[in-house]
Amino acid sequence: MGCWTRSWATLRREFKLSNFKLDHPEPQLFLASEWQSQPVSEVKVWYVVYRWVWALYHVSWWAANLAFEGNLDATIQRKAYHFIYLTNWAYLSIAIMNVVHACIMTSSWLRYRRTVQLPKTTTTQLKVLWVLQNIVFPPALLICSLLECHIQPSIPITALNLPLL
Repeated sequence: MGCWTRSWATLRREFKLSNFKLDHPEPQLFLASEWQSQPVSEVKVWYVVYRWVWALYHVSWWAANLAFEGNLDATIQRKAYHFIYLTNWAYLSIAIMNVVHACIMTSSWLRYRRTVQLPKTTTTQLKVLWVLQNIVFPPALLICSLLECHIQPSIPITALNLPLL
């Protein structure tokens, strides 16, 4: 009975309506790299540059994947096949999320570079980023895992579909 009571109390505490709000006790962590020293006191320009390089990398790979669908000289109808694959949609969502992340980092750097304090509450931009990350990453991980488990040997491996080993 004691175990059940403790479990029920834990469940009630975890599933309170206030826990479903997008309020983070340390919103400045969204504006910093994992490698940045703690506590976070400013938005680093090198991290903004890194976010843009990372976003451009993902957009470039997605565009290359679309360009090489079929062949370079394939028809528009053949290139439209690109959009029937869930893996391509997942990668497009990752590219979009990274561009949004880079834009948020840039606007945050511009906003907070002259002030000493970062936001004390979770701003709308940070909430959007938080929601996007929670929407994009789990399906991408699931799709990659399923692809790795069920990839067929008859599919030729190229630089664009090289499975992670």
